[in-house]
Amino acid sequence: MSGSFFERQRQAISIAANNSRALFKNVLPYLMVGAGLGAFIHEFIPTELLMKFAGADQIWALPLAAVLGIPMYIRTETMIPVASVLMSKGVAPGVVIALIIGGAGASLPEISLLSSMFERKMIAAFLASVFSVAIITGCVFNLIL
Repeated sequence: MSGSFFERQRQAISIAANNSRALFKNVLPYLMVGAGLGAFIHEFIPTELLMKFAGADQIWALPLAAVLGIPMYIRTETMIPVASVLMSKGVAPGVVIALIIGGAGASLPEISLLSSMFERKMIAAFLASVFSVAIITGCVFNLIL
């Protein structure tokens, strides 16, 4: 960038605006999928069912959410609207966090890629650490919120 101070600032703002538009275009499809999934859950999944299986008093809800998150391959952008709907339907905050960490922390494509580079023991340790972090963080969220 060259020119006076104000010209450089104008150039920097233009570059930042272009980068922001590009990022928005990349994230928008995931947000739409998440909003659609959230709308489906909101309209078609009974609140009582979610509270029965994923309420704060269900001890197995955290490990189940952490395990279910892994094959779901959740992008964080997609999970924001889904998490909002799940929490409005009575799912405990810790369960939602465990689902997010499980999905974002270890996805099937990621595990496939890692398995081509590391031994099974390393993959098992990676999965165990993601699973443990998801459960511990979920427990903390359930205690705090």
